[in-house]
Amino acid sequence: MGNQGKTVAKAAEVIEMPWSSGWRWTPVTTITRPVVEQTRMVSMKGSSSATMPSRTGSSVVAAEWANALIVEFNSFLRETAVAQSRKRIAYLNRELDETHVIPLRQAIYRLIEVETRAIMIAETRTDYAFKVIDPAVPPNFDDPIRPKRGLLIRTTTLTGFIIAVFAAILRDFVRMLREQDGGSPAAR
Repeated sequence: MGNQGKTVAKAAEVIEMPWSSGWRWTPVTTITRPVVEQTRMVSMKGSSSATMPSRTGSSVVAAEWANALIVEFNSFLRETAVAQSRKRIAYLNRELDETHVIPLRQAIYRLIEVETRAIMIAETRTDYAFKVIDPAVPPNFDDPIRPKRGLLIRTTTLTGFIIAVFAAILRDFVRMLREQDGGSPAAR
């Protein structure tokens, strides 16, 4: 009972944190807000069910959040890269207008070309920063992965039988060699 009071007090502190009201909302924080809300609810309830997988709830939601976070991270990083490249191009264009030295102008044109390529890559790639190899999926509770007990027993029995036969053959071979050497312990 003493821990539950501490948990409720901590949950109240989380709710009253200053970032909850003045937080700057970005695409990443928009998608993570439900995670914070869920964490607050679990903390206030003092429940241990947050660490246990569920057949319908948390594992499905976690998979959806993971997939959505990757999409949001890619989108956010792509938009940031495009915005930064456009700022660099604007700066380079201003420098280009002020410069009349031909080799310097050529160098600036090459830099503008590099930034234009960066924009092209960022705008055409859906997986800009993170490439999803396997999307997150909730576990299949109907077909859990467990050791196949029958297969393990058969394999172990067969392996033991093979080792026993090999040991018997080896023992007979050693005994036969001893008999050929003279058979007496002094002849060894």
